[in-house]
Amino acid sequence: MLDSISRLEICLKEVIAENSNIITSEAVKTIINRKRGFFNDVYNLANIMKPIRDAILSLESNKSTLADCYFSLECLGQSINKIPYDNENVRFRQHAIKSFNETF
Repeated sequence: MLDSISRLEICLKEVIAENSNIITSEAVKTIINRKRGFFNDVYNLANIMKPIRDAILSLESNKSTLADCYFSLECLGQSINKIPYDNENVRFRQHAIKSFNETF
């Protein structure tokens, strides 16, 4: 679902550019027109949620092993480390790393 939201960015920007009267809320227009913001946050969240979803699906199997669990944690750790370390993502990245380290 998060991937489909991030794919909407181009479509919504075109709607605002060509038919600005369709979206009447100025707050929504502001969110859509930002260079970085909502859609980048959704993209980063989707990149974190995918390994979690994959891990849950894998570990629900009757044939899963401790190695599967370890591999899933490695994938999650890698996805957290891939979060860009820029001014807008610093707090989210630090929180994700801290939570991962405290839990695992």
